[in-house]
Amino acid sequence: MSSAFYLVIAQTTNGKSVSCPYIDLSVPELVTQPELFDQRYFHRLLRQPAPQVFEFNVDRLDIPAWLREAVIYQIFVDRFTPIPGQPFADTQDLGAFFGGALRGITARLDYLSELGVNCLWLTPIFPAPSHHGYDPMDYFAIEPRLGDMADFQ
Repeated sequence: MSSAFYLVIAQTTNGKSVSCPYIDLSVPELVTQPELFDQRYFHRLLRQPAPQVFEFNVDRLDIPAWLREAVIYQIFVDRFTPIPGQPFADTQDLGAFFGGALRGITARLDYLSELGVNCLWLTPIFPAPSHHGYDPMDYFAIEPRLGDMADFQ
């Protein structure tokens, strides 16, 4: 079994390095607009000890053929594009739902193809209380505000 190992570091404007996704909220310049930050997640960011590394184990060394030629485009589904004819939500709250949807992605496949994209990486589309979906409640369903199984297929 082989391992892929990586460490993500963010560099602040004053040169301080911070391991991600755990941000030291005691450093004021890291939270420039606290009123827009999703207050529900402060407690998660303040967890101790905060892990500093992430490891993925894989059982093969070979990169699959399809991946060698892949041009991957990651889509944050709620923020990419809404259903055609529907506007995004008019909000300044970064923790709010903006209205992106699976049918919006389908409507933009030609655009993505023109960019040379041949592989999509979607952020979680499972039912979740958050806009980003990284706190799923059911791995076998689609978040209704993003669409349904027919939209996904």
